[in-house]
Amino acid sequence: MSRHYLMSQTECGSVLSENEGPSFSLLDFPGWKGLSLEDVGLLFFLFDIEAGAAEFPLHASEDEWLAYVIEGGGELYSGFGDTKKTGSVRFAEGDFITFHSNTSHAWKNGQQRTRILFARKA
Repeated sequence: MSRHYLMSQTECGSVLSENEGPSFSLLDFPGWKGLSLEDVGLLFFLFDIEAGAAEFPLHASEDEWLAYVIEGGGELYSGFGDTKKTGSVRFAEGDFITFHSNTSHAWKNGQQRTRILFARKA
């Protein structure tokens, strides 16, 4: 179980409080789990992907995201709509990926566990 520590300011200085942190939930694609937390105007989302997980199909978001590959790697596809892949790149641990709004993309994990952290304005 994770914890979410909050630091806030009072007349006497800063204080810490503790809440239960978010937990992973299964996504609609075998081998994919997600965890999210929204606070201070930001949304964090963490993918935890099993080795050899099912491909996450082409999709797009109206939001802009910045992603960081914490662990593992795989293939990131660009696309046209939700039906046609138009390109690909191999991503690996330590890579950053920027998604501008409405950019169609898909994911295929490699043969190792992969963890990707996403952030966007809430």
